[in-house]
Amino acid sequence: LNLRLAFFMKDEAIEELKNCSILLMEAWKQKDSPTLNKLIDDDALFISEIIGNYHFKKNDYVHAMINRFPLKNYKIEFLNFSSANTAQAVVQIKLYLPALGGIDVESVYLVTDIWIRKSNDWKLFVRQPVNLK
Repeated sequence: LNLRLAFFMKDEAIEELKNCSILLMEAWKQKDSPTLNKLIDDDALFISEIIGNYHFKKNDYVHAMINRFPLKNYKIEFLNFSSANTAQAVVQIKLYLPALGGIDVESVYLVTDIWIRKSNDWKLFVRQPVNLK
């Protein structure tokens, strides 16, 4: 029987991840591809039934964020932080988007992000949104 205890995240790591999540959303809103590229790991994977192919690599996802789904505004609610070690973390957020891609209809997503620590920086490694509304 192999049981792994969850690593209790320090408040400092939780604040870092909150800041990274908000910075990611602000970069999307501002169409700031250099910041998006800095925050997203080169091997990142984005899984979504919402956008065509169901899965994307980094460059395709950044292109879609900036060109296909411009973000006017958002509200983020942090739901859960968990980790098995100090080098990776799972962040669950509820994301309220009043308009996306030119469509002015509020959408609500449950988003699960996996962040990894590389060279002392957090990088988004996996993102999977699920439309709740």
